[in-house]
Amino acid sequence: MADGLGDDVRDGVRIVDAGRTCGRLARILRAPWAVLARALEIDAALYQLHDPELIPIGLCLKRMGKRVVFDSHEDVPVQLLAKPYLWPVLRRPVSRAYALLERHAVRRLDGIIAATPFIGAKFSSFNACTVNVNNYPILEEFDNEADWELKGANVCYLGDISAMRGARELVGACALMRTPTRLKLAGRSDDTALDIVLRTLPGWPRVDALGVLNRAGVRKVLARSFAGLVTLHPVSNYLDALPIKLFEYMAAGIPVIASDFPLWRSIIEGNQCGICIDPLDEAAIAAAVDMLFDDPQRARTMGQNGRRAVEHHYNWDKESETLLAFYARVLGSRPSDAPASATLTAWLRARWRLARVLIALPRARLRFRSSINPKDIRGTFHNFTKAHPRYKIIGHKTVGVALLQLRHFTSVQDYLAQIQGRNNGAHHARRARARDYLVREIERNDYVDQIHAINTSLDTRQGRPMDDCYRYKQEVFESMPNFKYYGVLDGSGRLVAYCNIGYYGDFAAISQLIGYRNNHGVMHLLVVNVVESMIVQGGLEYLMFDTFFGASAGLQNFKTILGFKPYRVSYSIDE
Repeated sequence: MADGLGDDVRDGVRIVDAGRTCGRLARILRAPWAVLARALEIDAALYQLHDPELIPIGLCLKRMGKRVVFDSHEDVPVQLLAKPYLWPVLRRPVSRAYALLERHAVRRLDGIIAATPFIGAKFSSFNACTVNVNNYPILEEFDNEADWELKGANVCYLGDISAMRGARELVGACALMRTPTRLKLAGRSDDTALDIVLRTLPGWPRVDALGVLNRAGVRKVLARSFAGLVTLHPVSNYLDALPIKLFEYMAAGIPVIASDFPLWRSIIEGNQCGICIDPLDEAAIAAAVDMLFDDPQRARTMGQNGRRAVEHHYNWDKESETLLAFYARVLGSRPSDAPASATLTAWLRARWRLARVLIALPRARLRFRSSINPKDIRGTFHNFTKAHPRYKIIGHKTVGVALLQLRHFTSVQDYLAQIQGRNNGAHHARRARARDYLVREIERNDYVDQIHAINTSLDTRQGRPMDDCYRYKQEVFESMPNFKYYGVLDGSGRLVAYCNIGYYGDFAAISQLIGYRNNHGVMHLLVVNVVESMIVQGGLEYLMFDTFFGASAGLQNFKTILGFKPYRVSYSIDE
């Protein structure tokens, strides 16, 4: 620690204080070396670093033969792009410089602990000893069941208070609430200017500013609140985050009012434990609060659903087992060394070959039409064009995008002719048809149990763990106007595979494709039928199937034998 509060022992844990520094620049330039000095005094078996500014001392410790791991809770290069204290002209150069330092350092450390699957995927390509440990709550810190008799007319926000975390909108929403609800605002604020602005807003008289609370204080606030708020702004660093406050609200048995991000929506709507809203819309925040206040039974049911989800999955018990196994793995191995020159040469050659492949890729321009479904189209456009999670200088879905050029085919027969031959897509589709499988558009709410059975039939697919959103049963599916939903039925009418197809403008994209694992060619049949229907209907230039270079070898082959090829893609949007 570097808080200036002195050494201490709490709950059997020894805390060593490296002294407090004043100001952001001093914290970055001076504090790490004070931390290094105290770290060397301890001579620990393992050093775990969390703050990005400590990465240089991690490299120093490695040169001294120590075991060092980095604990990453944020995608820092992306986070830097939205830092208000950096001049806009400096944000991208600083982000790129840090990304280079981070990439150089993590290859030399003994392991990486990532707080979300998104961050873990980024680091696993640089360091094979990467583990995902989600920051989920400790169940014992919360009552088994919320006592709704204690609830007052309160909602709460727990965590750091900043503009990007939605502080202005939360206070602004208080002025628009028609119910007598008050906002319990608990957390740290380092922005004096923002504090002054918040106190001038019309909603401030309905805010109780509680400051930083200990765990007992947090439990008290949660016990007296009928909902918890987590309305972070839609900046890149938050879209794939898993903030612990979200799961703490669920653990406390109260409904969540949260930003409508795709990942968060899958958790909240999938478990029916809250409401997703536009975090920039004060009226929407106020309406959600009023709705839960007016319908306490609905709020209570949502809270119970959230608590059940935490008990079954989103809790620290399971994550702690993963973390302890990671420590055992690191401590049981020799400290990692810097890569040998031969390894570095091989790495450079592989990167040069990849660069030549990327330069030679054909180009495509895909056009979004927002009029189809403005909210989803704009959100998808942002997702496809935001900075790539690993290579910040390119867009997320711009290089190596798997596309099938539909306009190339004048008929279904033209497409089937391209994917003919043994072990190609048409061959496998015929095998599936011979086994009486058929494809049709489905209403997902007619297949809730069967979709859940498919989602939970395997723990891993294509060598990767299944995403958390697949583990829990979604009771109700909302159909979007720009989507079609297809399923494969066996001879008995049982759903064995399904996919969701989003239509965005002059192209469509496979957003979800999943089924039981068998060798009947079912997945090939599903894609072939979808392509055939698009060719017949006309009007589309391309079908997208995510990307090539981020996929496993098996998935790359699946895309290839169905006619997909990698492209370099640019996007435009018609407002």
